[in-house]
Amino acid sequence: MTIQRERGRQLVSKNNDLFDILRGSQTWLSTVELPYLGGTMHDPITYTFESCLFNGDGVGEVLSHYISWEDAIEGHKLLAEKYGLTIHEERVID
Repeated sequence: MTIQRERGRQLVSKNNDLFDILRGSQTWLSTVELPYLGGTMHDPITYTFESCLFNGDGVGEVLSHYISWEDAIEGHKLLAEKYGLTIHEERVID
């Protein structure tokens, strides 16, 4: 059985260093809504959220997981501040 969600949410924060942007070495933080397959038969999918930090090569490292969107927003803000990422976007993803 395949379970699909209609849309998810994503927060993205980037650094605003023009030289990093031009070199393609910009660092960014992405917090996304992910399906968690591992629930019960009556509740087969539970959404969770994950924050990953990516370097200019697209290599990412998972930094944190969250249960609620509110926790994900707060955690993303704290991580963005910690890594000096100042450009922020919120998106809906398919």
